[in-house]
Amino acid sequence: MDAYNKVVVESDYRVNLEMKRDGEKLLSSWQISAFIENLSRSYYKNELLNTIESYINKGTDLENIFIIDESFKLNNIYKNLGILNLRNERDAKTLYHLGKPIGMFPNEKLIKINCMFEIFRKVNETLSEYKVKGLNKESLSGLITFSISPNTTMIAIKEKIISLANENLNQSSQEEVRNKEQHKKIDQKKLANYLESSTAQVMSSYQKMESDFISLAITKESILANDIKNIKDINETPSNIAGYFNTFKSTFDNLIRPIIGIYNPNDNSVEIICRDFIDKTLYVEENKRFLDIKSISRNSPLAVCVVLGVGGLTFLSRHITVALDERLLRKQQAESAVNISEEHEIADLMSEIKQAIEERENNKEINITDATQDILDNLRRGNEERFIENAKDYGFLNEHAILKVRKEA
Repeated sequence: MDAYNKVVVESDYRVNLEMKRDGEKLLSSWQISAFIENLSRSYYKNELLNTIESYINKGTDLENIFIIDESFKLNNIYKNLGILNLRNERDAKTLYHLGKPIGMFPNEKLIKINCMFEIFRKVNETLSEYKVKGLNKESLSGLITFSISPNTTMIAIKEKIISLANENLNQSSQEEVRNKEQHKKIDQKKLANYLESSTAQVMSSYQKMESDFISLAITKESILANDIKNIKDINETPSNIAGYFNTFKSTFDNLIRPIIGIYNPNDNSVEIICRDFIDKTLYVEENKRFLDIKSISRNSPLAVCVVLGVGGLTFLSRHITVALDERLLRKQQAESAVNISEEHEIADLMSEIKQAIEERENNKEINITDATQDILDNLRRGNEERFIENAKDYGFLNEHAILKVRKEA
């Protein structure tokens, strides 16, 4: 567990967000649900960004931080998340079902895994059309290991997957056909051609990326050397190069419930961060980061009260007044020999959270480049702007909005 999450999970504090709407006009249940959903989205993304920054401050390379190209689905349980060992059949299959990984910075290994997953899907779709048994997903762990091995080409990866498909085709040809719709003999040559054509776009995309690898490496080195200092400088590189560095942000902005992972190339494992927002079995009151709706009052004016983790202060406190719960303030003043001010207590809590995010691993010097910081700040600005726009649209961002920090009983 990173330092930031340790502080949030072990904290005795929670935050009550109380918001009263401007005006007398009521909102429909759909509008209230939309506001809560957008608040949940901004809060979750803020926790992701705090955790990402914490990992970067521990020395994690940006190329080993990735986003999945799909949101997590609300109806799934996702109980097997956490540390995924990609050499393990079940864990490799779990990553495959989540979607395709996209590095914060281009990562050749993740690009190969991404393309391999897409070829695997395309081949399975083709086999299904020909009513041939699909590829066994238990083979994904071996395919991942093969894909990221030194000197393995994408052509070799494609041929290995098609070879597995041909094994299934040969098995289907030898079996007795029981389904009357399958009396027609499978045209193996036609299927082979279709397998090639179905994967052609993936291969073409990879070949284009492969031709850019040297330019990408040079750009990454310039960022690490602080020669490229911000996103503007990145965008002034050729558009095909800048696009690779902007894909993470555009995906993060567009997805409602993004999944972020940390790839460890040393042991070929992946850690899915903030899984207590994803795994339904962790949707419990004891979860210190869980966003809980306490009340929605339709009395004029409409009021909403939700409880969330202290990490929410890192973005909400810049736009909403923060106060200590009155009972907590009285208790702390009574227990202290010196006068405890509300401002002092809140400042201490904010400092603890900020320190946890920025903590360096073993006090070693870790170079957070200007461009890296600008990328993080840009992600945060985008998330906060959407929250502000949402709160304003529904009339909740006003002098009545308040964050009350309270201590758990």
